[in-house]
Amino acid sequence: MSKTLLLAGCSHTTGFGLKQEEKHWGQLFAEEYDYKITNVALAGSSLIYSINKIVEELNSNNFDLIILQLTDLERISIGVNGKQNFIKGKVEDTKEVIEHITVARYLDAVDKKENGIKFIYENILLSDFNLNNLINNLVLLQKFTKLLNTKLVLLPYDYNNWDINRKSSIWNLKNSQKINRDYYIEEPFLKWLKTNYNYDDYFLDKGFHLNQEGQKLFTFEYLIPNLKKLFII
Repeated sequence: MSKTLLLAGCSHTTGFGLKQEEKHWGQLFAEEYDYKITNVALAGSSLIYSINKIVEELNSNNFDLIILQLTDLERISIGVNGKQNFIKGKVEDTKEVIEHITVARYLDAVDKKENGIKFIYENILLSDFNLNNLINNLVLLQKFTKLLNTKLVLLPYDYNNWDINRKSSIWNLKNSQKINRDYYIEEPFLKWLKTNYNYDDYFLDKGFHLNQEGQKLFTFEYLIPNLKKLFII
């Protein structure tokens, strides 16, 4: 019987831009280790969105392994259902509509901009409240998965907010010390890639998304060795 794997993250976990016959890192890893995949990743989405989707899945399903691909901290997801007055309206179950706000630099990676809502807000600095709320939700998710005896791997893709040596790192916040790093991959993927390979050889669009060779490199040279170090596989 196959083991079960839950994936969450942004476009880097959806296989964004790949051809139909090509496979993203999650699929390659699942084939190698006989996992059945549930993938709740969504291009352009925030970390809070990913955490929420993982909790939704855990409320009704069990998983042997969860891999949460950590995205940039500046992303925000806002639930919006129409333009009616919320105060005068009623609270009821409706179709989930979410606007994912991200920075302008990602616009160049999107061919059909109407497929994703992208707002330019590069002059906005997120407050401690937003960042601490994110950290607290991540810590609660870790505690929840521990109760369920499910391994949750934190996989930092970009180094902007996840490289401990950068001034924009989440690890500069005192509250970040609450995050359990037992199953955290310490070296962000893009930092590892730039250190060891010719960066431009592995992307299909302006350095944003991996091509098929990049997906293979990510899986077999970065992900699997790191999971072995963490005694996940």
